[in-house]
Amino acid sequence: MHAPINIVSDTPGLGGALTNPTEIARWKGKIARRYPVEYAGVTYRDAEAAYKTNILRRGPTPENMALMVNIMAAKLTQHPILKNAIRDAGGRAWLETCRHVGYGGRWEGVGMASAFIRCLAEAYEREP
Repeated sequence: MHAPINIVSDTPGLGGALTNPTEIARWKGKIARRYPVEYAGVTYRDAEAAYKTNILRRGPTPENMALMVNIMAAKLTQHPILKNAIRDAGGRAWLETCRHVGYGGRWEGVGMASAFIRCLAEAYEREP
């Protein structure tokens, strides 16, 4: 299993690609490629734009977490290179060791204490 990473826009490589605001990670020079997401028939610049357009209120509410899982699952299906990278790093067990920290948000935490990581792990396990 690979070493855990911080999945945020400040992390180069896979950490920047797995975060939702990939356009910010690209702008910061952490990743080179774009990861647009088609969700509910609309193509968004990244998963963050899809999420922010479709939420009703802020925070990791059950409704928002379900939305987040759906958007992340769409991203992983549409960009199988990311799903394969998770698999190669160790799959769900690897994701459970990763963190999403650095900005002080309610989605942050280490491993499954992070609402973001919980959503990503669930999205990863969905069949395409």
